[in-house]
Amino acid sequence: MENPLPTLVYGVVNHNLVFIPQQDAVLWARKWHAIRHATTWGEFTEMTSQEEFDELILEILETLGHEALFPQYQMGEDLSNYITDLFLPLPEDPFTTDILPGYEAGEYMPNAAQEILAWLPDELQENIGDIVLDEEAGFVYHIDPEQQALVIASLEAAGFATRPDQVLVEQATGQA
Repeated sequence: MENPLPTLVYGVVNHNLVFIPQQDAVLWARKWHAIRHATTWGEFTEMTSQEEFDELILEILETLGHEALFPQYQMGEDLSNYITDLFLPLPEDPFTTDILPGYEAGEYMPNAAQEILAWLPDELQENIGDIVLDEEAGFVYHIDPEQQALVIASLEAAGFATRPDQVLVEQATGQA
């Protein structure tokens, strides 16, 4: 029988023991790489995926209050027929983070120390770490790195598979 719980990768970032579902960590690392290295929107899409780019377009349309036009975008329609002055990046356009919703505020990329609260069972949250206020990120979940062995044992007893991957965790959190 397949384990329904995700495999978690872990490492220490900013004096915090961070756990990320492996699948998310790979996606986040790829997105950080694209943000840092893409020179055009076509390269950004190649480095991430068409699905990631489409999600970005949906976020832009939602930010503008025009998410109802997303099906027309997916069918290849020119949305400027509906909204004048709408800029949606074309593959040949220079890549810029200016249109990534929430990027400047640090909200575009997921924060692993916040995302853990969405998947970590409440009873484990209470026992292995603490919610603390970080001046830059707001409230985050902090796990003392010195408690690593105990935390891993607790996660594995709850059914999670864990594996250390400091490099992937750093890439996924934008530290590498």
